[in-house]
Amino acid sequence: MKNIKFYIIIAVLLMGCAALARFALRSHADAQRLQSAKEAQVKAVQKEAKEISRKVDEKGIEQVIYDVTGHKTTPEKALSNAATKGIIDTTAMALDIRTKQLQQVTVIKAALEAENLQLRKQIDANQRPFYTYHGNGLDLKFTPANEADSTSVATADFKANVQIKATQYWKRDWFLGRKKSLLAITSNNPMFKINGADYVEFEQKQPTFGLRIQANSSYNFETGELGYGPAARFDVGRFSFQGRLTKFPNSSSWVKSINASYDLIRF
Repeated sequence: MKNIKFYIIIAVLLMGCAALARFALRSHADAQRLQSAKEAQVKAVQKEAKEISRKVDEKGIEQVIYDVTGHKTTPEKALSNAATKGIIDTTAMALDIRTKQLQQVTVIKAALEAENLQLRKQIDANQRPFYTYHGNGLDLKFTPANEADSTSVATADFKANVQIKATQYWKRDWFLGRKKSLLAITSNNPMFKINGADYVEFEQKQPTFGLRIQANSSYNFETGELGYGPAARFDVGRFSFQGRLTKFPNSSSWVKSINASYDLIRF
């Protein structure tokens, strides 16, 4: 009687797990369809990055982080939108490439800003004063107009050395959360001020078919043996098929196996 009750409980649990799995798969499919419908309704391609963080260190160097999640699109869709067509066409023409060769385009909006620069006064060979500044990667020379010459104009020469670093990476709010695509921009110059960024990433088509030649190892928990051997994997979309040959030390023959899998969810 106890065994019958045990089997009934196991059966109920299995049925419950199956129902939960079916519900999860159906909910996931519904969410995917809803997301696809929303994306189809949105015709504009996102390019202006959303600022989510800005900090300045003790040296005056600032770092700005932008959220560029959802800025991935196809070249065809990007070219059909006025907001992105300009920067894409300009970028492709400048590099002398076709638009389908582009992987991503980043436009950093920035400025060199400085206030109350202290210029050093110097005298040139003609006994005329000029003023210079050297620091923070900036070399500046200012020459006032010659007061004795009504046609003379003041001149300024400057050169700025600035390194700009743009880092694109992903992050999750929690370990099963949706991936956020982030763009961090910083420089080595405190005079460099970041005002904004445009970012467009292009979807790279994944191959429908794939073949992998692999080396595999297997551990048998019952015998404590570690086996090894060759393997081959064939991918068709979300389906994967793998064949393996495994040799265990105490066995004279190779163990043959074949398995198939399907990706329900990809992270």
